[in-house]
Amino acid sequence: MNEQRMSGDGPLTNHYRRYSSAGLLERYCKGRVNGLLARTLFSVAVCVTLAFLISPTVALLSFLVATLPDLIDCLYLSRARRKLRHDAATERQVRYVSVGTALLHALGIAIGATAPIWSFLIPYSGVDSFYQYDQLFSIGLLTSAALNAGLMFPLNRFAAVGRLAVFLVTPILVIVLRGPVLGASADDTKLHLLALCIFFGSLLWLLSFATRNFHRTRSSLLAQALQRQELETAYQRLYAQQLETQRLALVARHANDSVILMDSVGNIKWVNDAFTKITGWSAEEAIGRNPGELLNHPDTDPATIQVIEEARARKAPFRVQVLNRRKDGKNIWLETNQVPMFDDNGEVTTYLAVERDITEAKEYAATLEQARRAAEDGARAKSEFLATMSHEIRTPMNGVIGMAQLLEDTELDADQKLYADTILSSARTLLDLINDVLDLSKLNAGEVSLDVEDFNPRQCFENTIRLLQPQADAKSLDLVFSCDRSVPEVLNGDDRKLGQILTNLVGNAIKFTE
Repeated sequence: MNEQRMSGDGPLTNHYRRYSSAGLLERYCKGRVNGLLARTLFSVAVCVTLAFLISPTVALLSFLVATLPDLIDCLYLSRARRKLRHDAATERQVRYVSVGTALLHALGIAIGATAPIWSFLIPYSGVDSFYQYDQLFSIGLLTSAALNAGLMFPLNRFAAVGRLAVFLVTPILVIVLRGPVLGASADDTKLHLLALCIFFGSLLWLLSFATRNFHRTRSSLLAQALQRQELETAYQRLYAQQLETQRLALVARHANDSVILMDSVGNIKWVNDAFTKITGWSAEEAIGRNPGELLNHPDTDPATIQVIEEARARKAPFRVQVLNRRKDGKNIWLETNQVPMFDDNGEVTTYLAVERDITEAKEYAATLEQARRAAEDGARAKSEFLATMSHEIRTPMNGVIGMAQLLEDTELDADQKLYADTILSSARTLLDLINDVLDLSKLNAGEVSLDVEDFNPRQCFENTIRLLQPQADAKSLDLVFSCDRSVPEVLNGDDRKLGQILTNLVGNAIKFTE
């Protein structure tokens, strides 16, 4: 069966090949060749009888005339059979030639069967009276040959028809010659013709029976071939399933993940070695028990258990992460993936569960979450500290600016006025820096707010450019401000934030321009 699968042959293919036109012709050749010895022995027995009844010379001539064409026919069919196996194009040639050799063989049989007639043409044949000869001997041999030819009719119809035509014409000639030529009575001739008609009818019935039996046999063998083909196909599927099952069993047995087979109610039927390694429960201890009885933890999330129960009620696969407990009491996290297996009626017969120990991954995730929260708390504390310090520092700075402004309103000489202006400018710059720090802390804390009010965009940009002009002049750079006429005189927004953005952009441009 394995060889048939490898070669691509099967019962159905062999059946169609056997009953194809070339297959029938090959079987005809094989049957003729295999029956040569039996036919030759039969001819020997008949010729020995003729040697005692008529003469050895007639017997030898009959044997040669009947056997040599048969030998020629078989030699050709033996070679033709080998050609048919390797070259299907020779089928038509073999069929035509086989008809010719069949006619030659049939003529030899006919001549040998009528030996009692033509033997009288040989001098000293040893026969006393030709008129005492009855054609029963010839008709008996011809009937035997016709029956043999009729059995070959389904395999090679043209060759069989050729043989039958010779075997049917020969008795007619014998009866006709026995009458007017040999002087037989008219009543005997009519009686023999009637017997010959009966012989013809029996032969036609034999051909019809052989043909019907051939077709019945072919239909029966076709049904058997179809059954065998289905059985082999089923066997191949079963064989493939067994191989797949063996591979899966091997993989499951040596997998690093826990593999559990449970029955329809959830009791364990089989576990692999990894189950014992992960849970601490041996196979003998686990089989027959529910996994929940062995592994459930007091702190197992009830919602997770509900998800498992609902999925089983729906007969659906599911994947969950569940807190379990080992045999030694140690907590473990398992990711379980369970799939139901159904029978032909759609009923669950087995649950396949693959469980992976994710305890380390859970602990690592918890550590990362703790570190993230700590980092967020630290950043929040830093932002709160900066915001607090900014507010605390701004209070005395406002006092410094206020005193400097009051100082400017008094009568001062040139040097004192320069000093007061410097103090006021530095205080304002420091206040801006404090405001920037406060804005940064608000940005980190997600509390940035905009001071929205109407402002003149041209004036905002001009003030910024005026502050950066000394830096550009120091590097001999041209810093030019140009504003399109379509820009409105008044916009609504935070001009301070806009000024900071422009200061950063232009300041970087001056810094990195040679």
